[in-house]
Amino acid sequence: MRERVVPDASREMYLPDGYMRSVQHRKGAKYPVVLGLPGLLATHNLGDGRVSDYLRAACEKGLVGMGCTTAAVTASEGAPTIITGSFDLDRYVSDAARALGLAHSVAGDGRTVGIIACDISAAVLAYGIAGKQGRFASRIACIALISPFPAFRALRKDLRERIGNHPFEDGPEDNLIVDLTTEREREDGIVRQAHYVRLRELREVDAPGALEGKNVDIPTMTCYSENDGLVDAAAIRELHRAFGGKEETLYPYRGGGHYLRPDQVLPGVLGFFQKHLRGLCAETRE
Repeated sequence: MRERVVPDASREMYLPDGYMRSVQHRKGAKYPVVLGLPGLLATHNLGDGRVSDYLRAACEKGLVGMGCTTAAVTASEGAPTIITGSFDLDRYVSDAARALGLAHSVAGDGRTVGIIACDISAAVLAYGIAGKQGRFASRIACIALISPFPAFRALRKDLRERIGNHPFEDGPEDNLIVDLTTEREREDGIVRQAHYVRLRELREVDAPGALEGKNVDIPTMTCYSENDGLVDAAAIRELHRAFGGKEETLYPYRGGGHYLRPDQVLPGVLGFFQKHLRGLCAETRE
């Protein structure tokens, strides 16, 4: 049985069987870590969302699963639980940097930290690497991008025009741009929503452009749907190459839209991490 520890409201950790015994009996013992960075409207303190599914699966393979939720995402109490996102690029990058530092302290070095980045967190990761290249890149062994959001220019035309043409005047935030709640989440009493005024910085996002000329070469796999429905698939492939991803680690799916189910991609993602994370604990060695 895995052990779960939640250090604070913005992070969660899934610890594999034997982790505490190993750390207590071997001074300086280190475990490989999979750090999950969620999408725009995901919050780990509820233990929900696709990233949590990946972290639980990684834990069952003997890896430490660690999740991070940016402070720009809030969740109301009561029923239904309303999750509201506020996109602040600097804050997202700062939160990701702190989470990466914590993951590094658990894993011991950058060779044993892998990252799962879903949706907007893929772009956040790109800006972190572009702005603090040495600090970020040296701490990351490999990256798995799941349905990434590469750039505002890649956003579906109607949403791009609605966000791009909005005046963003101060005032009541009662005009929702989009409801990103899935059918399963509605059944569970969870609602995800975003307001126009809280998405103004989204217009400036261009992750492939941020990485241009940075010569990033991190082992990267990307899982995406050819009929994503939210962002252009060609821009997703552009972002994959900007991270240093190769053609053979690009995995297009025909169905699923922008929200690929974890069960669709989990075997490949876990295999990718087991291949690239060095110094693996005994449970993950073949």
